[in-house]
Amino acid sequence: MFSQTAIKSRLFANLAQFCAGGTSYPLVISHLQRSPDADVREWASWLAPKAHCGAEASLMWRPDLFSPLDRAIVFSGENSGHLSEAFQYLSQYYIFMTRVGGQLCRGLLTPAFLLLGGTIILAVIQAVIAGGTHSFWMHFGPPIFALGLGVAGIFLLARWGIQEAAKNVQADRFLRHLPLLGKVWQGLTESRFALSLSLHIQAGMPLITSLEFSGNASRSAVVQQGARRAIASIKKRPSSLSEIFQKQRFWSPLLLNAFHSEESSKGTKLFQAARTLQQSSMNQMEHLCNQIPKAISIAVALLLFWKVFALFSTLNMHYTALLEQF
Repeated sequence: MFSQTAIKSRLFANLAQFCAGGTSYPLVISHLQRSPDADVREWASWLAPKAHCGAEASLMWRPDLFSPLDRAIVFSGENSGHLSEAFQYLSQYYIFMTRVGGQLCRGLLTPAFLLLGGTIILAVIQAVIAGGTHSFWMHFGPPIFALGLGVAGIFLLARWGIQEAAKNVQADRFLRHLPLLGKVWQGLTESRFALSLSLHIQAGMPLITSLEFSGNASRSAVVQQGARRAIASIKKRPSSLSEIFQKQRFWSPLLLNAFHSEESSKGTKLFQAARTLQQSSMNQMEHLCNQIPKAISIAVALLLFWKVFALFSTLNMHYTALLEQF
C-alpha cells in the first residue's frame, strides 16, 4: 500500500512538472514512458492506451490503481484548464501520506515489541516459579486480545468511514465528530472543495457547474450536500456565496473568509485557503500519528504493570499459605 502511495506521489509530481510547461497530456505520458524512474515508467505505460482521451479518462482505465479521489481532482483540473495544479495537489497529498504511513508503522513497533517482550518475560517467570503457564494465559490472554482487537477496530472503523463518507452523510458526520481526527477530515475535504472551486472560478466556468464539480471533488457527502443546497439557493434566489455558506454553519472560518473576498480575487483567495487547509490538516495528522503509538505504549505498559502486580500478589499469597502450614 505504502509503496503504491510513494509511486503515485512521484508520478503526479512528474505530471505536474511537465503539464506546467504547457505540454499536452498525451505527450507528457509518452515522455514519462522513457523516465529513468522504473516505477514511473511502468505506471505511465499503463496510462498510455487512454492518454489520447484525456487525463481523467486514462486514470479511469486503471481503477485498481487510481482512487475516486484521484479521478475527481484530475477531472476538476482538466475541465478548468489547470491540470498542473491538480497534479501538484495530489503529489503533495501522497507525499504526506507516504511520510505519515511510515511514521505510524515505525511508531507502532515500540508498543508491539514492548507487549511481546513483556508477555514472554511474564510467561517465563510464571513457568519457573509456579511450574506452568496455563493459568498465566488464562488471565493474561483476554486483556492482550482485547487491546489488539480495540486498536484494530479503531483503524477498521476509520477506514470504513473514509470509504463511506463520499456517499453517506451519516458516515461523513461520524468522521467529523471524531476526537482529533474529525478536524483533520474536515480540513482535507474542504481543501479539495476549495481547490476545485478556485480552479473552476479562475477558468471562468459557470458558478453552478463549478459548485457541482467541486462538491464531487471533495469526496465528502456533507460537502456535496452543502454544494447542492447552495446550487438550489442560487437557482431560487441569486445571492452571494458568502451569504449562502454562512447559513450552513459547518464550513471552517478560513473558507468563509475566502468566500467573503471580492469577486475578482475570489479564485485566488480560495486557492490560498485550499493550500492552507491542506497543510494544516497534514500537520495535525502528522501530530496525531506521532501520538497514537505513544498512547498505545502507555496502555501496554499499564497492562503489563497490572499483570506483574497481580502475578506477584498471587505468588505472595501462595507462599504465605505454604509457610502457615509449617
